Amino acid sequence: MSPRSHLVLRLVGVAFHYEPSRPLFRGLNLHLHTGWTGIVGPNGHGKTTLLRLVAGNLRPTAGTVMRSGDVAVELCPQRASACTSAVKELSLSWSPAACRLRGRLALGDDDVARWQTLSPGERKRWQLAAALYREPEILLLDEPTNHLDGNESERLLGALRAYRGLGLLVSHDRALLNGVCTSTLRVAHGAAQLTPAPYDLAKAAWDRTDAHDRTRYAEAKRRQRKQQRQLIEQRDRLAATTANRRAHKRMKNAGDREATTANRQQRVLKAEASVARRVSAVRQRVDSARRELSSAHAALPAKALGGALFVDYEPAPKPVLLRYVAERLCTGDTCVATEVQLTLRRGEHLRLAGDNGAGKTTLMRAMLNAATLPSDKLMVVPQVLSDAAIDRLMAELAALDAAARGRVLSILADLGVAPEVLLRTDAPSPGEARKLALALGLSRQVWLLALDEPTNHLDLPSIERLEMALGAYPGALLLISHDDAFAKACTDRSLVLWGAPKPPTWR
Repeated sequence: MSPRSHLVLRLVGVAFHYEPSRPLFRGLNLHLHTGWTGIVGPNGHGKTTLLRLVAGNLRPTAGTVMRSGDVAVELCPQRASACTSAVKELSLSWSPAACRLRGRLALGDDDVARWQTLSPGERKRWQLAAALYREPEILLLDEPTNHLDGNESERLLGALRAYRGLGLLVSHDRALLNGVCTSTLRVAHGAAQLTPAPYDLAKAAWDRTDAHDRTRYAEAKRRQRKQQRQLIEQRDRLAATTANRRAHKRMKNAGDREATTANRQQRVLKAEASVARRVSAVRQRVDSARRELSSAHAALPAKALGGALFVDYEPAPKPVLLRYVAERLCTGDTCVATEVQLTLRRGEHLRLAGDNGAGKTTLMRAMLNAATLPSDKLMVVPQVLSDAAIDRLMAELAALDAAARGRVLSILADLGVAPEVLLRTDAPSPGEARKLALALGLSRQVWLLALDEPTNHLDLPSIERLEMALGAYPGALLLISHDDAFAKACTDRSLVLWGAPKPPTWR
């Protein structure tokens, strides 16, 4: 694919809403050129909707989406369930480009014939390869590394780097965002902020802005308090002046001359009017300070979860929480590891790593079965929460006393779930349920947190806040995650499984 430096995508005054009372975008203006732009932001703030607006699947309620010329646009949604005509086209082609893509993404010649048996990750790779094979001028990808392990994500990274069109990429995968994107678009609260840098550099710039916003809020709060004190002082002075005037009027002597009394009254009235003007001026400054404080508060970044959550943590009384020894570790009839020996100590953070199918979840289950911890000191969050598991989580929340429930709801809010929304529903979304499970575990301050792909269904801001909380967690952590940056920030060491009958490796 030859470079297409002339490609331009413009959004002018774009607004969109599903419900008139809840607009997603208001007056959105963007000017994008050839290359990859990463799109990040909280769930529910319009990232996928923005892709659909660009693709033409949705029409803006106001404004215009403009593309340079008659260009082909390809949208890859999050789910890749159907075997599309584009997938079949790629599977039947023996052109150099098709062979190169199939090889780069490790696609099998018989995959399409057994489509229904393919894993979600295999289907995702076919979906992405088919889109790249068509060489659209504009390529839109929604969470392309969902269900992909580390090696598969590396293959995709190479394929996306070879693309020479204009690409928009919604993702919470920081390695992917940093590896292919030259600009990053932060979408939140009806607006979009474009920064001409990969994600990490863009986030550093946003963090500096956030720090400025916190300082601005603190200063606005200080000024508002100062003006409020001055208003109280001036009101007290006005009340005293008014009381003084009335007292003089009541204490008038019979011998007082009319002119003297009138002069005294005039001076008192002038003083009272002067104080009243000062009260009015200070009141205006108070109103201005309140508006400034409100504006500064609206710009404040979300609070980050961190070590302050665990100031009263009580560690496990024994230094070793569990030991696991096995000659062979098997999933079904397949041996995935031999000579497994490990000890998990109090406060240790351990990652189980390896490709899809290597036996990570199998090993985690075996380790937990070997543990002899009290049930209230262990929290397990599996990769997929069943409906029954979600019901148990909601029942556990409802059974908490007011103080404990408030603590859980506070953590939930920090993870990006509005407590009032969760309390109103009997069927939380997968992301809300996962955050509830994490909040319950963090608030309960268990001795061992066992998390299997905890970042599934979480947006990038939530992942980064959870990363801080788990990194500061004083209890033991047993973690399975394909997100290398997340895992490195949360764990001390890794045990790598190879999916073959051989011992795992420590890192």
